[in-house]
Amino acid sequence: MNKNSIYFALFLVFTLVSAISFVEAEQQRACTLEAKICPDGSSVGRQGPNCEFAECPGSSDSDDDSKGVENKNQERETERLGEAEFDDDSATSTDDDIATSTEDDDIATSTDSDDKFEFAKRAEERRSRIANAVQEMIRVSDDSETVGEQIRVMAQEQNQEYEEAEVVIENVAKRGGFARFFIGPDYGEIKKAEQYVEKYNERLQKMGEEVSKVTAQTLVDSLNAQIKELEQVKTELTSEIEAQKGGFSLFGWLNRLLSK
Repeated sequence: MNKNSIYFALFLVFTLVSAISFVEAEQQRACTLEAKICPDGSSVGRQGPNCEFAECPGSSDSDDDSKGVENKNQERETERLGEAEFDDDSATSTDDDIATSTEDDDIATSTDSDDKFEFAKRAEERRSRIANAVQEMIRVSDDSETVGEQIRVMAQEQNQEYEEAEVVIENVAKRGGFARFFIGPDYGEIKKAEQYVEKYNERLQKMGEEVSKVTAQTLVDSLNAQIKELEQVKTELTSEIEAQKGGFSLFGWLNRLLSK
């Protein structure tokens, strides 16, 4: 069974549960509280699954036609007034429910938008820092005759590794709050992002080994300062991935299992 089939099955289950809950709620709805005045002066209320008026005390098929007609007319009038009152209450309740639902949707959408905006802001800051660090390493490497070319190439590759990791994490962050609640984050993309960050870290270590071959201390200090900046970015990427893994989801465990 592929992912799409499982997601479709989960959607059907959710739809079925919602429909059952709605039907049960309708069945449990209380009758309106009207009363019908009987010929003897007593009153009866609505009862039963159809909310019909109960029989008046002493009523029988032998009642004369005039009383039957009078009672029928009175019953219709009472039902009409009761339905009108119930419709007004239902309309008010429906309007309140719609307003509450719309407000909740707006809050959820606003939260998702805010989260994505903050992530995009952090990603842009990281890109700027990476670009500055790589440019500085390339500039400094021109002064080294021993490993200048290797450091220049490695710095450019480091930038590429970072960009690939950042793009994948951005894809993970695009999943909305509604989807995350039901199926969790995109664990497949998270795994891919972790692999890119691991490659990024391996290149950092190799770059440090090359810098150790440089003899000029001023160049070493400058290159190490840029490597430190790159390491800080790696730490931030790892934190972003861990943050994307968090949060509650109904079927996230199943999504995680399928992504392995």
